Amino acid sequence: MKTLLLLLFVLLRSSIGFSQISYSNLSATAIATNSATVRAGVINDCNSTSVVNVQYSLSSTFGTIAGGQSTNITNFTTETKSFAITGLTANTLYYYRFFSNANQSCSNVLIYSAVQSFTTVAAMAPSISDVSSTTNTASSTVISYTLNANGTNTTSVIRYGLTSGNLSSSISGANTTGTTTAGSFINGLTANTLYFYRIEATNSIGTTLSTIENFISGAPIAEYNFDGTLNDIKNSTPFTSNPSNSYALDRAGNANQALNLSAAVSASIATKTSGSYPL
Repeated sequence: MKTLLLLLFVLLRSSIGFSQISYSNLSATAIATNSATVRAGVINDCNSTSVVNVQYSLSSTFGTIAGGQSTNITNFTTETKSFAITGLTANTLYYYRFFSNANQSCSNVLIYSAVQSFTTVAAMAPSISDVSSTTNTASSTVISYTLNANGTNTTSVIRYGLTSGNLSSSISGANTTGTTTAGSFINGLTANTLYFYRIEATNSIGTTLSTIENFISGAPIAEYNFDGTLNDIKNSTPFTSNPSNSYALDRAGNANQALNLSAAVSASIATKTSGSYPL
């Protein structure tokens, strides 16, 4: 009985003129500067598998085809077919259509959908967010930020200096065509010093500057000037005294600014978090 009903259903579809390909609900989604996704509901009323194609063009008459893709749809089925189109140009109108060769089991002609269109998103200058700094050592700091290229290849630079009006030093930052979170080290800083910085990001559309931020580089754990004493500058962690040691000229010729060692000396520095610390 089931076989007979299926046969009657097939004969009915053929007898009333449904032996063809048809399309519905054409749409374009996920439209970006250089890509989009197009889709359509496809009904295959042919008695064999057919090939579903999509074409896109800068012309509504499709005199010049910019590109196309294809996939199969089995006989007597209804499916939604989606195609991701890439390599497009920003801020540009594109036309697209679906078509299929219904082959010999149907009319053996190309059956086209209606022509639809979409416009890619205009390219924009990059955007910068979530800017922050983290002290690493007395001589280095990590600058973190999120860079959004807005669909166009983007480079970035971190500029810094001792005043907000003179950010004369710089290091290279992240490069991307998408969105990335970057972390860059600034090295060679002077300990316990106020620095100003900002991020500068550039693509073919323009340059974006973050607000000017600041940080204070890390203070040394202990600093010894050997200015006639074995104390550090805070007078909290002195070296041990040994009568056989003496004070001498430092490399600049300053008296009592260096320690002439004939025996070992040591200082007990309070426990710090793990990591490397400059001497």
